[in-house]
Amino acid sequence: MPLELRHCRLLVTLAEAESLRRAATRLRLSPAAVAGQLERVERALGGELFIRRGDTLTPTPLGHHALGEARDVLTAFERLLNGVDRAHREYSGGSSPLRVGGGYASNCHHVIRAVREAVPGHTVAGSEYGSMRELLALVGAGELAMAEVYEFSGAPLLLPPGLRSAVAVRQAIFVAMSQRHPLAERTVVALADLASEDWVLPVADDSGLRTSFLVQCETAGFTPRCPHHSSAVPGYALAAAGQAVCGRYPPDVPRYPGLVIRPMAGNPLWRKTHLVWAHNSPLADVAEDIVSRVRELSLAEVRSDPQGAAWLATGGDAFMRDERPAQPPAGHGQPPA
Repeated sequence: MPLELRHCRLLVTLAEAESLRRAATRLRLSPAAVAGQLERVERALGGELFIRRGDTLTPTPLGHHALGEARDVLTAFERLLNGVDRAHREYSGGSSPLRVGGGYASNCHHVIRAVREAVPGHTVAGSEYGSMRELLALVGAGELAMAEVYEFSGAPLLLPPGLRSAVAVRQAIFVAMSQRHPLAERTVVALADLASEDWVLPVADDSGLRTSFLVQCETAGFTPRCPHHSSAVPGYALAAAGQAVCGRYPPDVPRYPGLVIRPMAGNPLWRKTHLVWAHNSPLADVAEDIVSRVRELSLAEVRSDPQGAAWLATGGDAFMRDERPAQPPAGHGQPPA
């Protein structure tokens, strides 16, 4: 069977989801169809790519090699599309848009607005990606003028050589739970008090969130139970029904019936939003202005929610700003694991 681009996407999605069922949901296919495709790919490549334990998938050594090649192919294909688009615009007398990117459930809308304000008159195009490695690779290759990537508590961000970054904002992760939960009466909840809960985690990716969450729970004295992996809305439904709790960034929790969110004592779980650009990016000269604008837009969004505004007034504002100078081009380092 000849391998196709869709098979590369299949392998990467399986690795990021760590589950046949979750990968099938993201690919909008049935689990049986995904399993069948994987078996055909494994036959074509001559070996097992994933170890299967129930629904859990772990790459084999051959699988790790295939995944690296598949990611390179997908990045090259993205580069092809962007290059052809630029060439088409140049030949037709137009100009290429400034491309920016972010992860799923990102603040990329703030980045797009800030870029438009910093360079008025330019077309700005934004996209979401499921991999931090892919985002950093696209910035390094010049395919993205700027990207939003993440650093989680206990999982530091390491940049490839030649890239610069600055922290736009640090977001505390609150806990969402049923309004009938015994802890819902508190204004602040300690992470250790959630030791007996079932948790909903986002679908696995390479951002470092899962590692950060496990490390912080172990620091708080417990190993969390994480039977659920889901996008935001199913997670809210489980939490509102009292079947689990989940972490969420204020103010992205909608007015979901029966759901409340509470800050955690000491803000043990957090996500820093870094803006990353190459030294020769068309946005390099205005990057610091964009970082500052994204910070203010993020603060204003949290301030628009009454609970968020109260949290900002009691130390949250300083926590979110976390201002640091831009990091110089890195001499060493690898993308986040």
